[in-house]
Amino acid sequence: ELVYVVSCYVQQLLIGAIMSKQTQFTIVCKAIRTMKENSCLCKDGKSLDAATFSVFDEVELRRMIRFVHYNKQKAKHIIQTAKMIMSTFRGQVPTIRDQLMRLPGIGPMLANLVRNVTPSKSECCCTAEQTVVVA
Repeated sequence: ELVYVVSCYVQQLLIGAIMSKQTQFTIVCKAIRTMKENSCLCKDGKSLDAATFSVFDEVELRRMIRFVHYNKQKAKHIIQTAKMIMSTFRGQVPTIRDQLMRLPGIGPMLANLVRNVTPSKSECCCTAEQTVVVA
């Protein structure tokens, strides 16, 4: 259960990272809120979910993030990344830099960022509601 919550958190982090390129933080937060309001959530009810985006309509996602710079390209990358996470990585965001860089929309800088802020084994991940420990 705890591993699942961390997995959802990391998936949301990756989606936010893809949208963050050349976009202000407040706009990315607004886009994530919009996606959450449109039921793009994990079973935990709080985080964005790769499984949902892997079958999501690209035009609908573009509509939701229309105020994000390069929204067409980013919507495409989010959906392609979600599909790759579900098929290639069995629903888990990879933690190895080379694997992260294989995901659409993730280059060396974002791969390093995602690796540095995602919890690894025996690390702690703090969210607003709880602290989750991956054992």
